[in-house]
This record gives sequence, structure tokens and C-alpha cells, in this order.
Amino acid sequence: MDLDELQNAWKKLNEQVKKNALVHDQEIQAILNTRRLSYFDRLVRMDNIVIVVLFFICILLTCRWAMADWPLRGHMILALCMSVLLAGLFGMLVDLHHLLRIKSEHDLDRQIENVLLYRRFYIRRELWGYVHVVLVLIGFFLLSGNVLVSLIIVGLICVAAVVDYYQFSIVRDILKDLVRTNQELKQVKENSGFEK
Repeated sequence: MDLDELQNAWKKLNEQVKKNALVHDQEIQAILNTRRLSYFDRLVRMDNIVIVVLFFICILLTCRWAMADWPLRGHMILALCMSVLLAGLFGMLVDLHHLLRIKSEHDLDRQIENVLLYRRFYIRRELWGYVHVVLVLIGFFLLSGNVLVSLIIVGLICVAAVVDYYQFSIVRDILKDLVRTNQELKQVKENSGFEK
């Protein structure tokens, strides 16, 4: 084998390696992009579940309100509870809108920045959610006047707090994984020089 044949074989081998590396980078990008979209879908699904539950609670309270023959004080307390729940529902809809806007963002740097902003917004919303729960709890205590009903409400609130903590830890982990996946995807795109 002379020098020219060796150089040609080397060039073919080098081109094959570059071609395989590009395909490998594209596969990695596809996997990371799928994982990223899966994280967004999980967050949207969780928000949709909370929105449906809040909407259902608002409907139940509205039905109870329509059937009640309470004095004005009872109607005002239930109106306060309904307004707090509607504020929570509105907050969840705003949260869902932000999440869908972040999902549609194509610039990875901006998406990472927006996910971090979303995380801060989510933590703030969770804290205000507890203030709303306390207000609704006080309203139900004032409405019920019955010890058994009050204990049932306290039990339901405790169960809701445990579920909320579980959901918060899941969302926190998803957001952390989402940021990490976006950073990995950005690094792969920068290293390959391939922009999809």
C-alpha cells in the first residue's frame, strides 16, 4: 500500500467518523429534546389536574350557596371563600399560561432563564396558596358551627397539605431536571455546531 492509498483510506475513515459523530449528536439532541418536552407535559398535566379540582370545588360551593338559607353573614363568608378560591384558580391559569409560553420558547438560554423565573413564581404561588387555605378554613369554621364538620374540614386540609407538599417536591425535581436537560441540550448543540 503506497502513501496515496493510505491517505485516501484515512480520509474516508475520517469522513465516516465525522458522519457518525453528527448522527450521534443528532440522536442525543432528539433524546434530550424528548425528555425536555416530557417534563413540560408532566408540569402541564399537574396544573390541569389542580385547575379541574379547583373548578369542581367552586361549582360545589356555588351549588351549596344557591341552596343555603343563611343570614347575610353566612353569604358574605361564603362569598369570601369563593373569591379566595377563584383567585387561586386564576393564579393556576396564569401559571399554566406561563408554562405553555416557556414550552414554546426555542432559544435555550431564554428557556432556562424563564424556567428559573417560573420556579420563583411557583414558590411564591405556593406560599400565597397557604394563606388562601387559611382564609377558606377560617370561613368554613365560621360557617359550620358544628364540631364534627370542623374536624372533617381540618382533616381534609391536612390531607391536602400532605398532597401539596408531595406535589411541590415533584415539581421542584422536575424543574431542576428540566434546567439540567436544557443545559445539556445547549452544550450538545454548541459542541456539534448543529442547530435544529
